[in-house]
Amino acid sequence: SRSASAEPPPSPHTPSNASSDADTEGTSGLKSVAEGNGEQVLVGKISFSPSEVLGHGSAGTFVFRGNFDDRRVAVKRILPECVEVAEREVQLLRASDTHPNVIRYFCTERDRLFTYIAIELCAATLQQYVEDPARFPELRPVSLLEQTMCGLSHLHSLNI
Repeated sequence: SRSASAEPPPSPHTPSNASSDADTEGTSGLKSVAEGNGEQVLVGKISFSPSEVLGHGSAGTFVFRGNFDDRRVAVKRILPECVEVAEREVQLLRASDTHPNVIRYFCTERDRLFTYIAIELCAATLQQYVEDPARFPELRPVSLLEQTMCGLSHLHSLNI
């Protein structure tokens, strides 16, 4: 679970020269739009609410609940000093995401401060399931283990 000190730094909310990868079309720009009682950040075709943090990783990476092409996604926001790691992650995702038990990659967008990666949104993290399986009655332990092992086997077959 996230502590108060794990709050993400704010995303910029001013127009910028943003760029997107070949998976997206048109021009990208960073925009902030009010939506309901929360603020939405829009970078190219990715939008997310900075208040909906799903988790955080190393080196200042945050994961938010968001949208891409009218579908719910997880949006990883990566700091510029980690851009090489982000590019490698995207390469690996592209190489492996055809398997049904591997997270699907959708899009990468960039603005002047961050790289954003839109990936498949899952029902839960493995940690959330292990800590409180009653919260996820639709997930069955044996099926979950089987799917995890199938995905891992696929990744190992690609030397990942």
